[in-house]
Amino acid sequence: MAYNVLGITPGHNGSIALISDGKLVFYLEEERLSRIKYDSNPLKSILYLLSKYKINELIITGVHEGCIPRVSSKLAFKDVYSHLIQKYQSNIVTIPFWDKHHLSHASNTFYNSGFTKSAVLVIDAVGSTHLFNNISIEETESIFDFEYPNNVITYYKSYNNHSNLNYKDNKINISSNCNIAKTYEGITQLFKWSSQESGKTMGLSSYGQLNKNIPKLFTSGKGNPNYFQSVYGEGAITNFNLEKNPKEWHHNPFKITQYEKDLAYHIQTESENEVFKLVEKTLDLTKLDKIACSGGYFLNCVCNYKLLKKFPNVKFYFEPTSNDGGNSVGAALYRWYEYSGDTTIRPRKTLYNGPKYTKKQLLKEIKKYV
Repeated sequence: MAYNVLGITPGHNGSIALISDGKLVFYLEEERLSRIKYDSNPLKSILYLLSKYKINELIITGVHEGCIPRVSSKLAFKDVYSHLIQKYQSNIVTIPFWDKHHLSHASNTFYNSGFTKSAVLVIDAVGSTHLFNNISIEETESIFDFEYPNNVITYYKSYNNHSNLNYKDNKINISSNCNIAKTYEGITQLFKWSSQESGKTMGLSSYGQLNKNIPKLFTSGKGNPNYFQSVYGEGAITNFNLEKNPKEWHHNPFKITQYEKDLAYHIQTESENEVFKLVEKTLDLTKLDKIACSGGYFLNCVCNYKLLKKFPNVKFYFEPTSNDGGNSVGAALYRWYEYSGDTTIRPRKTLYNGPKYTKKQLLKEIKKYV
């Protein structure tokens, strides 16, 4: 009988992933069933899966323990996911992975890349929360060396905090200033989009140009503290003044100003330059010419294209599910290779790992709208 590891990501882009004897056989973001954008609790997805598979292990990833919903119970299982699954399968084993957010991102991209050994670069807005001198710090950027089955070396970690803590050595950089992705989110939120809609800012940047009236958005690899203030769990507060409420041009492009286009251009190009520096740092630290990339920033396909052009001698893999939803895959894959010692390479070949529908079912649904 197959050994099935179920990964769960709570929080935005809530998702589940089933690894069966090392193969990704099912992946689904909850919003596909609930129809609620960025749905954070993959309960419907779990119930769907339980009707088809037996689960041996449950791996719960996330950014901190508090993001995992809990229920009061006299039973040993107290998180809502274990409690739900236990009602159907009493022998489920739960392994917490919530403090390994960036490791989940890294595992997802490495094991899907087809590389036998590579560097891994993670660029994220907010990762797992850890303690440094009793102060909470959040993962933002990480550099790893990965090799099968699950040999991992951590070369570098960057953190954000909200206590004015600043510390730096060869392996760690802790700053109270905004990180790359959070600074990008700050401009996105300035434009009255959610922090999850930075792709709209990326698209808008194509219409902008260099504007000497816009100050530098980054200093020393972080968001310029004169203009960006980090917000816990969100993007950043910015103090740029726009002429009008951006919602006026969300549905009427004729109302947008050139300044707003230029601001999008600046955040795109300046953040790209910071990513270029991190790639150079990755190459220098790991001495490897293959880099697997993940974390929300690497959904920025414009930057990814420029990386291919700027570093022609580097073989890149950009994980398609670089958002937090993909972490259910990464956590489950990491656990499988840890458990089994398996060295089989299984590169990602498709993004269609969700429910399958018959032609009859498809036609029935289509007829509702024709």
